[in-house]
Amino acid sequence: MVLSSIILAWEVSRAYFLLLAIFSCWFYIKNYQPPNRDQLIFCLPIVFFFVTATISHLANDSPHRGPQYLIETYLLLVLAVPMIFLYSSRAPALKFIWGMFIVASIAAGLMSLVEYLISPQVRAGGSTGQPVLFATMALSLVAVAGASYRHYLKSSLPNLILWLCALILGLIAVYLSGTRGAWIAFPALSIALLLFHLENSSKTKNLTVMLIILVIVPLVIYQFPLHKNRIDTGIDMASQLITEGYDPAQKRNSFSIRYELWQAALQIFNENVAFGVGPGNYRPAMKQYVNEHNASPRLPNLKHAHNQMSSTLMTKGLIGALALVLMIGAHFYLCVKYLKKDRPPDVRALALAASTILITFVFLGLSSSPLETKITLVFYGFSLAELKRKIISSPSSDGAGSCTARASRGSGVRGGHARAR
Repeated sequence: MVLSSIILAWEVSRAYFLLLAIFSCWFYIKNYQPPNRDQLIFCLPIVFFFVTATISHLANDSPHRGPQYLIETYLLLVLAVPMIFLYSSRAPALKFIWGMFIVASIAAGLMSLVEYLISPQVRAGGSTGQPVLFATMALSLVAVAGASYRHYLKSSLPNLILWLCALILGLIAVYLSGTRGAWIAFPALSIALLLFHLENSSKTKNLTVMLIILVIVPLVIYQFPLHKNRIDTGIDMASQLITEGYDPAQKRNSFSIRYELWQAALQIFNENVAFGVGPGNYRPAMKQYVNEHNASPRLPNLKHAHNQMSSTLMTKGLIGALALVLMIGAHFYLCVKYLKKDRPPDVRALALAASTILITFVFLGLSSSPLETKITLVFYGFSLAELKRKIISSPSSDGAGSCTARASRGSGVRGGHARAR
């Protein structure tokens, strides 16, 4: 319900997500167990990310909408923390975890098709109305569906058909979003997924597959009219910017606007290195920059700097950038840890799914700021919490082992006392 309603109706999703977070807190308090190492590795960087945003707010005199921005945006990511402990002793069956992403991928595809039928000239944006954010979530869902390939290959025929529908409809959603950055990330995701599923094949076969992906996939994507036009336009804009340089007097395009945005964000960061200008204070800072440097008047109308690191440096300074790198790095570390070949196949597939979400956010973060927007923050936090909760609670995981050991030690002590009595 959370994932599907993010795509279809954001307000419903936010309310349901909040209720689930409250229930998770109640469940954790009622059934308290000390968190294990892997749970702390997932949770603490998220808390630190929120703390640095709060410090940045307090370090500035009166950031525009600062408190509201903290509560309505970054706090949503913190709400994912208690979900890692939900049903820690008995996580849902694997089919429910995969099914959650499969249904959401189908919802994304159907939503994009409805939008296309209503207005063919408008890029699909889902409940966000923002194609880049919609593409970030849709591509993540497609990648997770790809990671579940082995599970559905062994499943019944109806489930396999459902999986194929999710894969196809998810790709349709990405395509109709018209987001160029999604297709830059697509080859990297395809290589990660195929190397995992073909890990027992020879190196020659793997190298051949990689070359096919890097050459054939872009050529196939280029044949579709929507992306052909946008790719051609992007190449022309980039070539003009590289060969002729940036000229403020010329007509501004997507690339030149981004160039100005990044230049402005870094300039503002240089003047506020430690703590930035404060979360929620993007527009006032950009208005001041435009007035002082005769930049494009469009800059303050945008919600962020269209680059995750630039947005973070500008609004939260160096400590915010450190927290961002630490959070992404810690979550990648957990994925790599459980991707090792000595782990069970199902656990490795879940770790692969989590890593593909991280890869998607990193690639799409080059041209957007998905971790500065509430809808993609909820998607990031909830998706990773659900996947890593299942990973950590699996019988073969280090966390499950330590919990079991604690339980057995406790029962052993109680049994000893009983025998003594």
